[in-house]
Amino acid sequence: MAEGGGAERTLASTVDLRPLLHDIRKPQDLMRLVAALGHLPLWEPVPRHPDRSSRRPGADPVVVGRFGEFPWLGLSSDDPERAARSLARRWSSRGRLCGVMALDPNARRLAVAVALDGVPALSLDLTAPDPVALGCLGRLAGAADGALAYAVRAAEALAGESVGRRFFQEFRATLERMAAGLPGPMRAEDRRVYSLLQLTRVLFLYFVQAKGWLDGRERFLADSVDRCLSRRRRLHRDLLRPLFFGTLNRPAAERCRTAADFGALPFLNGGLFEPHPIERRLRGDVPNDIWRDAFDRLFERFHFTVSEGAGDGRIAPDMLGRVFEGVMAPDSRRATGTYYTPAALVRALLDAALAAHVSLRLGCREPEAERRLQEREPIALESLHGLT
Repeated sequence: MAEGGGAERTLASTVDLRPLLHDIRKPQDLMRLVAALGHLPLWEPVPRHPDRSSRRPGADPVVVGRFGEFPWLGLSSDDPERAARSLARRWSSRGRLCGVMALDPNARRLAVAVALDGVPALSLDLTAPDPVALGCLGRLAGAADGALAYAVRAAEALAGESVGRRFFQEFRATLERMAAGLPGPMRAEDRRVYSLLQLTRVLFLYFVQAKGWLDGRERFLADSVDRCLSRRRRLHRDLLRPLFFGTLNRPAAERCRTAADFGALPFLNGGLFEPHPIERRLRGDVPNDIWRDAFDRLFERFHFTVSEGAGDGRIAPDMLGRVFEGVMAPDSRRATGTYYTPAALVRALLDAALAAHVSLRLGCREPEAERRLQEREPIALESLHGLT
């Protein structure tokens, strides 16, 4: 296992830590977590410092791993988040870098903090980890150019947990409000699946918008909503349904006449914008006040990026998978045949959009366009100019 040399891994290369977290029962198990992050696992005492003389026996931290000069300290505590922050703050006050993993074996909770300005930290339930916190923890995996560079990147990963958690909580609240406000009689589970599908589509489009692919306009979605409301029309019937089913799910040559009003939009043929069986059964639309609530309180309150692991307070594409996993039970996903591949689906849909665009520009079939893009033919790459 390389401690920091060899091929560099970035924080964007997350790892699936869920099975490992389930098996963490004692501080010694933290070495396995360090190893999963791609760092060197250790078990050695921390050099004693004068201000630790009053600490109770058994509470002293231990070095459980290291990346170069950046140590990971592990300890046991019945208040892990407070203990992790406190220890990281003490090291930071002395100008020393470290990461802290504090474990409560009885409550099955883990807190992680970094000794840097602000002492960013996260806390998670080892038995049922929150998807957002789990994703932030996974972004600690990998290396950097020195201890300080890694500390900064790790701090950014942990700081992103607070933004991601707020988004996740607001997404779930918006989902519940939409499900409760749907017209007509529907089973509770159908309401939830229907609402999740609508919100997931719009969330995906915010990432497409961040890429610059919605008519090249940074506020395409917000402006379209405002224009629709100013004309006293229904957002679902007059904006979203034509956008989903008459525009985005069809090649440009096969689109309805009203699609031209949206401007230059990509063909997204990954299946997300095809009618779902529940949509065919539902009569009526999501009311305007619910959609306005979704845009005002959720989508327009956050900033989006297509760069995973950016760690700058923006919502990244892997949030699609996290919200889906966090709000829908596995049994329900299997029962409805509704599955999601977090980042892979985003990349697949965006790749499909690129291929569709190139095929139209070059007059070739989409498989041929995909091949030309994969081989980075100059003419295919030139046809993408203006999209980003």
